[in-house]
Amino acid sequence: MEEGAEGDLAVLRYPADQRLCDPVLMRRETGHWRIDFVAMRQTIQHNHRNQWHFITGQPPEGYQFAFQGWSFDA
Repeated sequence: MEEGAEGDLAVLRYPADQRLCDPVLMRRETGHWRIDFVAMRQTIQHNHRNQWHFITGQPPEGYQFAFQGWSFDA
């Protein structure tokens, strides 16, 4: 698992070849890290193989830093 943070946002994610394991988007609020369920629900879906993908094809606003160098398929 890899992790990265930028400002008040952080991402825990597995390598791209482990697409059954969703990335976890996190946001720091009042000094504590919390899972950003809203961003995850609005941006992540699964296909018929239970592989996750971003609904728009791109990471949600603010979380792009954690997916630099990744290519996103259709």
